[in-house]
Amino acid sequence: MIGWWIVIAAQTPEERDTGIGRRDAVLANWETSVGGNGWVQRLVDEGKAVQLLSGGYPSRYQKAGITYTYKVNNLADWAKKPEVQAAFPVVKGILDGVGNKESKHAVKLTSQGWEAKGLD
Repeated sequence: MIGWWIVIAAQTPEERDTGIGRRDAVLANWETSVGGNGWVQRLVDEGKAVQLLSGGYPSRYQKAGITYTYKVNNLADWAKKPEVQAAFPVVKGILDGVGNKESKHAVKLTSQGWEAKGLD
């Protein structure tokens, strides 16, 4: 076959290399012809995936994103007032989520390390 065998698995590359549980971790797999993996490169270009290894078999990619909670430091006294939070529901929503609301953000791997995308 000339082309690619694509495997989507719920394992890290290190876990895949051990060979333990490889079959059970497969979420999907399929064959594609030459050029049929261009969608993966588009995910990399959009910052939704990171290419970990290339140049032959296996080329490896990983979803790129983080999930986090946040805190607010030095909150202004006016922002704590119920009338301000009633007038500005976005402020209230942010404050209600402190420490417990999970947020997600895309990241990309650069030569300097991981960087958050879209903050510049």
